[in-house]
Amino acid sequence: MKMVGIMKRFFDIIIVGGSFGGIKSAWDLRNKLPRRHRITLISDKPETIIRASFPRVVFEDVPLEELALDLARNFRGTGIEFIPDRLVRIDQTGNQIITAEGKHKFDFLVIATGARHAYELIPGSREYARSICDPSRILETKKAILDFREGDFYSGVGAGYTPCDGPPWKCSWA
Repeated sequence: MKMVGIMKRFFDIIIVGGSFGGIKSAWDLRNKLPRRHRITLISDKPETIIRASFPRVVFEDVPLEELALDLARNFRGTGIEFIPDRLVRIDQTGNQIITAEGKHKFDFLVIATGARHAYELIPGSREYARSICDPSRILETKKAILDFREGDFYSGVGAGYTPCDGPPWKCSWA
């Protein structure tokens, strides 16, 4: 059996997505592969906030901005190239991705663009529920928790409807 491309001296690995999955993939690959292999992370955002830290906003009074991770600074000098750019499309036959600013060839591609909140799947969740996983709603969630005085309180994990189940679990035990 002939293996095409196996004799290549190095591989270009592109990771699209600058949140937890993309960052973890980049670090894992960099730590496991020889330095001759090029690892590039491309994200449309220059920084990210790791969702697992969100309970700190509510219970430790840490400002959301302090949890931001500057991706360029995070990867500087690590052997992982960071490109702040937006994915436009994937050219599978040409083994390249097209971004707003150019084209990037790859041998291997990791898509780690993240999750989104699926409020529409649970009727009333946008209007009546609070989220500790949604950065656009974390401050309203903090206010609701701090203003709560008495009555029924339910804390749950989204059973697949949340992008990250860790923060709700942490809040359940707070």
